Amino acid sequence: MTDKCNSCRKGFAHNAYKMKCSVCKGVFHLECVNFKKEDYLFHKDSQTPWNCKGCLKVKRLSSRDDSIDSRKSASDDDGESDLKQIILSFRKEVTLANKDMKRELSNNSSDIKDLKEHLNTYSDYIKENTDAIGALRAELASLREQNEQLRTHNDVLQKKVNALEAQVVDNEQNALAKVVEISGIPSTTNENVVDIVKSVCRAVEFDMSESMFDNCFRRRPSPKSNFPGIICLSFIRRLDKDAFISATRRKRDLSTHDVGIDTRGDPSRIFINQSLTYHKRQLLNRAKVFKKEHQFKFVWIRSGSVMIRKDENSTIYEVRKADDLDKILSKNGQPPRS
Repeated sequence: MTDKCNSCRKGFAHNAYKMKCSVCKGVFHLECVNFKKEDYLFHKDSQTPWNCKGCLKVKRLSSRDDSIDSRKSASDDDGESDLKQIILSFRKEVTLANKDMKRELSNNSSDIKDLKEHLNTYSDYIKENTDAIGALRAELASLREQNEQLRTHNDVLQKKVNALEAQVVDNEQNALAKVVEISGIPSTTNENVVDIVKSVCRAVEFDMSESMFDNCFRRRPSPKSNFPGIICLSFIRRLDKDAFISATRRKRDLSTHDVGIDTRGDPSRIFINQSLTYHKRQLLNRAKVFKKEHQFKFVWIRSGSVMIRKDENSTIYEVRKADDLDKILSKNGQPPRS
């Protein structure tokens, strides 16, 4: 800002419009001389000279020195000339204003046309997106329905699988319904397992003949076990097996001393039980832990099934799977295990 307004003495902003006096060459702000942008453009385009108020005042004072007639004639001529100049100026201003208005209207029409085209395009996009969202919602609803059907079908299949697994466990246990396991009897070289079984029968006062069983053998112990292998006795009839088990229950604390086996020390306890599958054995061990943790008094095997009872006056429950233990807890007024 190098120039200053001759009226307010303030500088000009960059690229600001300036009115320049054709006499004194002074520059003025448009607002300081009551000019609008259109007035400035008119003077610029028409190259009409413009005088500031000071120069006009000097011009008027100098004209007063002329004769009255000359002044009157000049005044008339000047008035007519000024009127024509004003009319011409007004026409040019209106012409310029019309051109600007037409140009602006043309630009606005073009902008409105572009806006309409964009709105139409966006409207098409919105419709496509709305249709796509509707299709996705329908597909999602269909998938939810299919998922619910699959879940229901899966629940049915799971129940069938559980029933089949239980049936397989029962079938495996039924295959051992006539088998008895005898543990705690030390093994010797060239031993006769049948004679050992007969000695046990005599000790529990059970009258046994070899025609009652179809197989008798000692199972090989685990390499990491320090205990002798279990003797397995398979009866032909379940009635004979049950009678043998009952006889062993009547004989308390059966030991190697009772069957005439010398262990060179304290006699070893002999245990006789129904043969169990791996699943039933694991279930029995869990039931024993459960009994200890929750103050139950009885856990036993009856016909290959794990049985449990709180005390002498409580209900007897069969444990078919580990989850049954939590159900038994709730039935006895105790919270389920965490």
